[in-house]
Amino acid sequence: MSSTTRAWPPELAERLPDYVTALRRWADLSQRELAALAGIPATTVARLESGSTTDPRLSTMAKLAAATGHRLVIANDHDELLPPEPELRGRCRDLRGRRLPAHLDVAPAMEDWLRPWWRPKRGEFTFIRSRRRRDEVRAERRDIIERYVAGRDQTDRD
Repeated sequence: MSSTTRAWPPELAERLPDYVTALRRWADLSQRELAALAGIPATTVARLESGSTTDPRLSTMAKLAAATGHRLVIANDHDELLPPEPELRGRCRDLRGRRLPAHLDVAPAMEDWLRPWWRPKRGEFTFIRSRRRRDEVRAERRDIIERYVAGRDQTDRD
């Protein structure tokens, strides 16, 4: 990555030293102890806390968080966590063992008895090429997730 390209948004990059310090203090560790637990150089921790390094690798921040019993998450502006996709893309392959395209949504393939004879077998999974159908499937999934979250919230309140 070039030095002019920033991976972290500016408002987050300014606060990274505070986060690293908070992680270390929460775990009641010195910079050297935190570095040893995370498996990174102690100078990296010192540079992060001092603010001289404002663009650390994501893996470095994940190691620091994991070493203190925390984890990195992705959330929107309303602090709602982004759930990961239910499919395991690495396991979704065609009959020849090739991975399915990463830019297309994965869907279960048709059962053999539902598949017309002229359509070739594609394996356990296939992908959705039609944008309209893809949007319909995503909307159905969103509805299912929203109902699940609403039911879980109701259970928590009871």
